[in-house]
Amino acid sequence: AGEPSQFSVDDAIEFLNDRKAKAVAKAGSKKETARQIDNECLKVAILDALADADEGLTVTEILSTDAVAGFETESPLTNQRVTAVLRLMKEKDGTVRKDKVGKAMKYFVA
Repeated sequence: AGEPSQFSVDDAIEFLNDRKAKAVAKAGSKKETARQIDNECLKVAILDALADADEGLTVTEILSTDAVAGFETESPLTNQRVTAVLRLMKEKDGTVRKDKVGKAMKYFVA
């Protein structure tokens, strides 16, 4: 486990919104799919869920939080979909980190 960064949830949300704006601008005539737009919004809901979780959350726990469980989407939220979005947030955006806590893999705001 690394040292927690000074990256606040608000910083992370601002970063993701900025990144989305740049991606849209770069795409030019390419249009984001509904799923891509949905996933960007899901990232913000996940950050909201993790904001209050000092002990971190597993994917199953993230799915059951109010922020994520109440997320409006055309396609159902599954464990696999949330895991894929978390992986993007960890590897591409750097907004979350994953640590082993006991036997469980838990996610934290980076």
